Amino acid sequence: MTEQMAPFRDLTVDEIKKLVDEGRDVVDVREDWVCQVGERSAVASEMAVALGVKDVVNFRGGTKAWRDAGLPLEKP
Repeated sequence: MTEQMAPFRDLTVDEIKKLVDEGRDVVDVREDWVCQVGERSAVASEMAVALGVKDVVNFRGGTKAWRDAGLPLEKP
């Protein structure tokens, strides 16, 4: 019997903001010229799960949802 990997969780801007505030690590997979709605991050999440990363979450709505919520966009 093959063990099936749990899929990643798809979270809202409020849920993601809470994780960020708690100090969770965030991996930004955006390109400067595309992807503001979370499609690229969904693919990256699937890849991370396939590689065995535990507790992977995807940000539903992406950068657009974050910006629309009035949250800051900062580069480290």
